[in-house]
Amino acid sequence: KFVIRVGLLSCVIFQIGFGLAPTYSSALCARLAMGFFNGILGASRAMLPDLYPPDEQAAAMSLITAMWNLGQIVGTAVGGLLAGFPKSHPYLVANVFGSTLAALAMIAVELFIPGKSKRKKKKTG
Repeated sequence: KFVIRVGLLSCVIFQIGFGLAPTYSSALCARLAMGFFNGILGASRAMLPDLYPPDEQAAAMSLITAMWNLGQIVGTAVGGLLAGFPKSHPYLVANVFGSTLAALAMIAVELFIPGKSKRKKKKTG
C-alpha cells in the first residue's frame, strides 16, 4: 500500500510539474521522476493474492492489465483533446486532469485497500 501511495503522489506532483515545465529538459526531468517513483503496476500485482481468493486471481490479474491498457488509450485521447490551452503552458490542463484522477485514486486506495496482509507468514528454520 505504501508503494501505491508513493506512486500516486508522484503522479500528482510530477504531472503538474510536467505541465508547468518551461523547457523540454525540465519536462523530461519531471517525466523521468514520475516514472522513477512509480511502482503502481508491480505493487498492485503483488497485492493481488491478499485481496482475492485463488479462484478469482486470474480474472483480477487480467482486469489490472485491461484497465492499464484502457488507460493508455483513453488517456492519450483525453490528453490530446485537452492539450493546447493555455498557450503559455499547452499541456497543463491535460496534466492537471491526470493529477486529479491520481488524487481520486489515492482516496480510493485509502478507502478500499486494506493496510495489512491477510496471508499467513511462513515460518523459517
